[in-house]
Amino acid sequence: MITNQLEVGSGNGGDIYITASESVAMNSGSSISASSLGAGLAGDISVTGSTLDMSDSSITSQAEGSGNGGNIAVTTDSTLSMDNGSSISVSSLSDGNAGNISANAGSSLDMDSSSMTSQAEGAGDGGEISVAAATTVNMANDASISASSLGDGTAGNITVDAGNSLDINSSSITSRAEGAGNGGLISVAVADSIDMSSNSSISASSLGDGTAGNISVDTGNTLDMNSSSITSKAEGAGDGGDITVTASSADNIANNANISARSLGDGNAGTMSLDAGSTLGMNSS
Repeated sequence: MITNQLEVGSGNGGDIYITASESVAMNSGSSISASSLGAGLAGDISVTGSTLDMSDSSITSQAEGSGNGGNIAVTTDSTLSMDNGSSISVSSLSDGNAGNISANAGSSLDMDSSSMTSQAEGAGDGGEISVAAATTVNMANDASISASSLGDGTAGNITVDAGNSLDINSSSITSRAEGAGNGGLISVAVADSIDMSSNSSISASSLGDGTAGNISVDTGNTLDMNSSSITSKAEGAGDGGDITVTASSADNIANNANISARSLGDGNAGTMSLDAGSTLGMNSS
């Protein structure tokens, strides 16, 4: 466990830098954390290596008072692998803003039963989540990338640049506003293909007075959706977000897959735009 905690006070926490010329491995409950409990700023966390392998481990930044949380930056020359409940998370529990997450993989980002999370629970805003991989992003077995606002603060935005392909299996990318704060934007860009299967979802929702975030999905070639969804939903007084999907071909939207913008409360539903290029194929959807 590596921890930098700033207790109640006005001083700032120190930064944590971890650099390895080859691999960084974290397992069996290992953790790296930075927190601020008062007015001071929490320190930043930077992890750099050829590869990062996380299993049952966590990297966390948390702001519990009026001070802002620190940023988390993870950079690998090759693979970034997370499994067995591992997490990278930033949060704000009070007036301070949560830090940002930046995860940059030189080849692939593989998430299995793991999460990247930004959460704002009070007046402070949630942090941004930026994910980039040179070749592919793979998400499986309830892996999640999520940004949420539970109070007055605005949820952070999510940006995923998945290189050539994004494969989402039984997993989710989610922006959620539950209070007065607005939801964050979701932007997904892929050079070649997006494959969503087994109840996977990309979703933005508003359950209270805040407005749900917009969703933008852009793939240079194909979008395949099997028993999966891209949705914007307004359930309270807040309005739903807009959905824009662009693909050269979307010829396999099957088995109850759906792209939808809905309002279940007083707020207005967002607009939906689908540009499927040459082919749009729908089967039982």
